Amino acid sequence: MLSEAGFPGLGIHGWIGILAPSKTPNDICAKLNAAVNAAVLKPAINARLKTLGYDPRAMLLTDAGPFLANSIETWRKMILATGMQIN
Repeated sequence: MLSEAGFPGLGIHGWIGILAPSKTPNDICAKLNAAVNAAVLKPAINARLKTLGYDPRAMLLTDAGPFLANSIETWRKMILATGMQIN
């Protein structure tokens, strides 16, 4: 749809995640990641999220940084392409 509006190659996909402060210990982040992934993979939770319109997916903790960087870059391109400015 965005390519039809004049933004070829730009796609936006909403997502919901759990973030922690940057100095959160790695073991705590790993535990949170494992707990969220386990919940998302439970059939009842997965099915309920789908009925709410979500596409639940587990994500490795090591993939979170690149995923966030890509999301930020996508929104940066969208803002630049629309000419929006902060007043």
